[in-house]
Amino acid sequence: TTEFAPVGDGFCSSTSATYSSPAWALADSSVGRQGFETDLYASWVRQAFLRCFEKSSSTAYVSVWEDAAFRCYTSATCEPNGAAGTRSWYSHSDRCKFRY
Repeated sequence: TTEFAPVGDGFCSSTSATYSSPAWALADSSVGRQGFETDLYASWVRQAFLRCFEKSSSTAYVSVWEDAAFRCYTSATCEPNGAAGTRSWYSHSDRCKFRY
């Protein structure tokens, strides 16, 4: 995911999410948990940003879980809490808002 940069493992703990999905919001549970390095997980990151941008064009960060859950954040910073099974991401290009 070249248009998104990892911030760190865990979800953004320094700010409240503007949206929190349930597990399997980005995929059917039949696909199973996906590791951070898989192509399917990368597609979830893209989908999470798209859905978050639809909710707020001010989205700056998302956290995406290995079980296809995600959270959206509009804050200026994100301090991941190191939790297993999720990674937080930053969108470093406004262009990605319109690419998916």
